[in-house]
Amino acid sequence: MKEYKVQYMNNLPFDIYGIEIKRIPMHYQRDLKLVYVVSGNIILENGPCSYTLKEGSIFVVNDYNMHSMRGITTSNMAIILHLDSRFFSRYNKSISNCFFVTYKNPVDNIHLSELRNTMARIYSESVNAADGYEERCIGMCNSILDFLYDECQFFTYESGQFVNNPKANPTLKKKKRMRDLINFLYSNYQNPLSLKNLTEKYDLSKYYISHAVKTATGLSFQELLGYIRSEKSMLPLINSNAKISAIAKEVGFTTTEYYKKHFKFWYGKTPDEYRKEYLSKPANVIDNVNTTILNSSDLGAALNTELSHDFGLITDSIKYRCQFVNVDVSNNHVTKPKHLLPNLSCPLDMVINDSEEVVMALKDLNAKKLSITSKVPISILPPEIDRVRRLGVTLKYETSKSGKTQKNYTFDTCYMACRLFNRDPINLQLFDENSASMAPISGKNGLITLSGTKKPSYYAYKLLAKLIGDIIKTGENYIISRYTENKYKNIWIAVYNNNNEISSFPKCDSANEARNFEFSYKIETEILFHLINISGLYRVTRYLLSGERSLLAALDRGSYINKKNVVPFPPPDYINWFTTPKTDTETVSAQDSMSIHVKLKGYSCELIRIESIY
Repeated sequence: MKEYKVQYMNNLPFDIYGIEIKRIPMHYQRDLKLVYVVSGNIILENGPCSYTLKEGSIFVVNDYNMHSMRGITTSNMAIILHLDSRFFSRYNKSISNCFFVTYKNPVDNIHLSELRNTMARIYSESVNAADGYEERCIGMCNSILDFLYDECQFFTYESGQFVNNPKANPTLKKKKRMRDLINFLYSNYQNPLSLKNLTEKYDLSKYYISHAVKTATGLSFQELLGYIRSEKSMLPLINSNAKISAIAKEVGFTTTEYYKKHFKFWYGKTPDEYRKEYLSKPANVIDNVNTTILNSSDLGAALNTELSHDFGLITDSIKYRCQFVNVDVSNNHVTKPKHLLPNLSCPLDMVINDSEEVVMALKDLNAKKLSITSKVPISILPPEIDRVRRLGVTLKYETSKSGKTQKNYTFDTCYMACRLFNRDPINLQLFDENSASMAPISGKNGLITLSGTKKPSYYAYKLLAKLIGDIIKTGENYIISRYTENKYKNIWIAVYNNNNEISSFPKCDSANEARNFEFSYKIETEILFHLINISGLYRVTRYLLSGERSLLAALDRGSYINKKNVVPFPPPDYINWFTTPKTDTETVSAQDSMSIHVKLKGYSCELIRIESIY
């Protein structure tokens, strides 16, 4: 079974989203996962057990547990919450060695209303993403873990299912003792363990430990240890060609026959039979996934009905769109990139008088083409042209049209970045021109203001210039390319938040109007890209351009925008510092598949580089 690698966005230690589940094949992930069924019913198979999760159920899938899900009603809604074990282990080092059980019918038997409310609030906060939501969500995630530690570590095994056992009602001292004991077993299962070992470690009698284990788990000590070892054998069993005897020894069984006996008790078949059955199934998980990401307004309405609370998941002015995109990175039906970059032009007098700035800009943009314009036909080319030509830039010479271009401050907004990502065949100047002053912005169609400040369109051009290789898939708001280097596949994903009017080009007569226009676009888009046929170790780098970090946003925060646009302008380096794309990098290990989660708000776009590092 292949690993599902959770992609945590914006360096956050949690990931939450709403989906309708039709089919998710057997898989595992490294982190803790909570499934909250908001409406409908689903079947969840976890290890050797099968559970029917009804409306209101919350199920905890512990790290590295093999599990699958499928819907059994015409429609369902579920919230999925992943918790990064590495992060939350800072608060409790034993999180990865715990065994939490929440399942119980009816679902209210263990006070799950607290968990339901908390997960709904985390989802609400993540959708709205108001200031400080990250800290609030992390705090609520910690409260969920506190609840699981206090309420969900005592269980029984009945009718082929692990069921939460609130009747155990242990004292605080006993809770801690049993928590330590179970954590010890999960941490040391591969070593020789016996009741004698535990009596020496905890200075307790064999009878007391045996009775306490039975009360807390519904299993004898040997049954619990056999289950833990059988469960831990699953990954080497299905992800390697190791001999059964080697796996038995690896997970702590004294003999192969003892391993087979315990494995068959829990899974109904021998390790050999299970491995053979698994190998007969499709190798990839993601290409058999059938889910739909839910619109947050629909899910919000269901949550408010279920919990009788107003979570304010979405305002009337915000529209929310969700997409689920499968991408086969080995796709041979490719096309060559066309019209990915706008046409750039620059006046001849600027090339002559400001050749250093022109050369530096073209080099930074990795521009390949440039039109040089002149008011009169060019007969003799000045020597300054050679500096540009040596960059490998293809030059075209044109006679510029007479007349002044009208001001439109839309050119200074992040809308332009989206328009470039939309691959519209537009013409842009390298620098603003025909400006009467060195005002902060002049409403001209350049990538760089006359004062040297870089606009959102500048960064969009620079990011799109990185998009190399063959195009393997496109959609209305994304383009995916692949290039091969040293036999390894490398992927680029360019995605932007668009609307039906992205190419209509509205007109803004002032910087203040342009900022209001930039801020007024409330549509949010969430896309889950599932990449298949990709394996290895990758460096995933994300470059995000958004209205929150745009040129106008930086000027607005510094109170540099007013209706007359005559306020003093800060140095370009100061503004450029606050307007560069937000960049995040992480290392991801992929086994046949990888998931990339994108969430865009307002006029924004993102370029994602997935680069093999070995």
